[in-house]
Amino acid sequence: MKLKHLLFGALAALVFAACAKNEAPAGTNPGEDGGVSGLRSYVKVDFVMPGNAATRADDAVFEAGSADENQVDSGVLFFFDNGTQVADPFELGDATWSAEEEGTDINIESKSGVIVVLENPLKEPTSVVAVLNATLADLGLSKSSSLADIKAVVKDFSATGAGKFVMSSSAYDGAVDDVAAEIETVYSSRADAEANASVKIPVERVVAKVDVQEKEGGATMNLANGSTAASNTVNIDGEDVTISATIDGWWFDNAASTSLLLKDISDNADADNDADNFRSYWAKPVPGTLTHGALKDAKTGAQYVQENTDADAPTQAVVAATLKVNDKAVKLVKFKGTLYTEDGFAIAVANTLNGTYWTKTEGETVTYETVDTDDFTITYTSENLPTGVELESYEAYAKIDATTDYYVKSGDTYTKVDDLDLGGYVVQRWEDGQTYYFVPIQHDADRTGVVRNHVYKLTVNSINGLGTPVPFKDVDEIIPIVPEETETYISAEIDILAWKIVKQDVDLGK
Repeated sequence: MKLKHLLFGALAALVFAACAKNEAPAGTNPGEDGGVSGLRSYVKVDFVMPGNAATRADDAVFEAGSADENQVDSGVLFFFDNGTQVADPFELGDATWSAEEEGTDINIESKSGVIVVLENPLKEPTSVVAVLNATLADLGLSKSSSLADIKAVVKDFSATGAGKFVMSSSAYDGAVDDVAAEIETVYSSRADAEANASVKIPVERVVAKVDVQEKEGGATMNLANGSTAASNTVNIDGEDVTISATIDGWWFDNAASTSLLLKDISDNADADNDADNFRSYWAKPVPGTLTHGALKDAKTGAQYVQENTDADAPTQAVVAATLKVNDKAVKLVKFKGTLYTEDGFAIAVANTLNGTYWTKTEGETVTYETVDTDDFTITYTSENLPTGVELESYEAYAKIDATTDYYVKSGDTYTKVDDLDLGGYVVQRWEDGQTYYFVPIQHDADRTGVVRNHVYKLTVNSINGLGTPVPFKDVDEIIPIVPEETETYISAEIDILAWKIVKQDVDLGK
């Protein structure tokens, strides 16, 4: 199978000149200190998307990036000696990029023989760090920035699309200062650089990729809470009915709003390192703001997220679904453990008012009748709540308002109630059947988290319970929570890819 990637230009002899004002003769030898002001030095580099010969998750394989995920439109090279820049940063924005046929190893995406011309290096560089699809201005760096400065860069690198996936030097134990590629030789002529081996610069995408799909044939439904066997029969309005759930999409919870430019592996275990393949499989958590989503953010297919390995606030996949009866979305209310349709709940409210209140009908004679559902309205709200009423995110306040005069009875006498307040009830509510299930993204058997340049493939095997109600579908933020005394979860299998795949089977609902 032949794959195409947008990588470095088609000409092996392509030369990038950083600052061509001083035309020093090619082939001039550098001075004793490794560099001479006013002269040129040459380095040949390859950009490599690191692969992996080892497996970090059961049945893990690798997935080549798409054309958009691989396209590079700009970049910067930083040249160091002992962590100090010894040449001006080399910006790649003026380079010509073209499609390059994939090699035999799908884990390696590279273009050989790119010659970088260093103008007036202070001394010979011994290492190099690359950042692709970003400029110096984007990064807030300069020619005086140290390697420590670059390691400290924290920004929002969540942009995606052709030429927007930021990539940076791969971090692993074995690289120079954990992130830089070693430069063994700097050449004094272009011919020498072209004739000798390149400096391989492994790079990795800063974001991770997550995909959520139902298993082949659809997820198994077990929506009847507490059932010991798969069942979709639930009691609504006092009758047993068959209910179904349709997955509408998914969104991220606890998504990192920023990321380190270069992965921090300072706390990684030895088992997380894979120096033979220029990569590592974990990262130190980075303090920052985590964001929550809502129904409006639900999408189908793969989505991208920035790195988050905080075990106390792991990134989660939140799966949105619609509950249906007879293939139609159903508005549901749960009160004191009983499920109702909204119409059924109105009848239940009328029954609670009967025996306490009556309404009057005037005709040839005046009659007093029990309260009917036409005698009040129910407004579901989360605002202007009575004193002492607090709601969970899955709850609504069902406010009851009379639409006619109410009377109380004493003997045979009916007295109109002035300033009537019928109050309301705290209920769980599924507006238009909207519900959600959530699952932390599992990186491996022992850890939750998402690591850059990994693909996490979640396969939904089953959906259990009615999920967490969404009482108001237009809210801007949902912080996932399982309702009290409710069994609700998803069963999912996570599959992790280099893009390295991690697979996870999940059961939705707990």
